[in-house]
Amino acid sequence: IYTVQNDAVSKSIDSGVTFTDVTGSLPTTAALKSITVSNTDPNKVWVVYSGYESGTKVYKSTDGGSSWVNISAGLPNLPMNTIVYTNGSSTDAIYLGGDVGVYYYDNTLSAFEPFLVGLPNCAVRDLEIFYSTNKLRAGTYGRGVWE
Repeated sequence: IYTVQNDAVSKSIDSGVTFTDVTGSLPTTAALKSITVSNTDPNKVWVVYSGYESGTKVYKSTDGGSSWVNISAGLPNLPMNTIVYTNGSSTDAIYLGGDVGVYYYDNTLSAFEPFLVGLPNCAVRDLEIFYSTNKLRAGTYGRGVWE
C-alpha cells in the first residue's frame, strides 16, 4: 500500500499495519498530488506534483521508493493532478492529467507527449482506463467527462 500527502509518500508491506516514509530525495518545493503503482511490480511507483515549479512534475521509483528519478521532460510548467498506470504494460505506459490536458509516457520515449486531440483546454482531475472498451476517460473541472 502506498499513500501520498502534500509533502510525503508512505509505504506499507504488512497490509497497512505499519507505514514507512519513502519520500527520500523527492522535492519538497511543490505539493504531491497523486500516485500510481504497476499492477505487476509493486516496486514501480510514479508520483505527480501540483504547482508551478519548472521540471518538477513526475518522479518514478523502481525500488519501492528507495530512490526516485525525475521523468518530467516534455511537460508544461503547469500543475499535474492525476496519474494512471496501464495494467500489464510491458513498457510501463502511464497517462498524466494536468491543468491543461492529458499526457502520455512509456519507457520507449524520452519525454512526455500530449494525448489530447479534441480535448478542451481544461484541468483534468481524474483518469481511468476502461480495459473492456480500450478507452481512457478523463474527468475534468468544468467540462464534464471525456473519453
